[in-house]
Amino acid sequence: MFNFEITSLGNLFFGLTLIVFGSLIFIKRENIMLLILLFISLATIFYANDLITLFIGWEIMSWSSYFIIAQNAKPKTMQKYIIFNLGAGFALLGAIVLIYTFAGTPIYSDIYFNKVPMELRMPIYILLFITIFIKSGILPFHHWVVDTY
Repeated sequence: MFNFEITSLGNLFFGLTLIVFGSLIFIKRENIMLLILLFISLATIFYANDLITLFIGWEIMSWSSYFIIAQNAKPKTMQKYIIFNLGAGFALLGAIVLIYTFAGTPIYSDIYFNKVPMELRMPIYILLFITIFIKSGILPFHHWVVDTY
């Protein structure tokens, strides 16, 4: 079910994440299990070799982040977080469905965008940008970040 591939880019991001999370665990010494779950989800995203594994890692990352943030946040803040991140999850799922429908496979190396009709490439790009912009808190999808941090 899960399909992973170790790449040099994945190793770079994994190493950087390991440094950050190692220092967080050393400094905070609380919520260690949630931080480890978040770290595992990020490693899943970095080494995913197919769209299904990427989506599962993305959702685990979103939910583990939710539980970390929920420990010190107000209910209104958590509602914003859930609404925006559900939007990001559905946008990612929509892009994956469109890619899979026309490419015929979820595996990265077997996806050829030449099989995807030109008029559907732009919606795929838009859905992927919405996903990344929401999770990164980039304008105009930044409203959840202000209260959260």
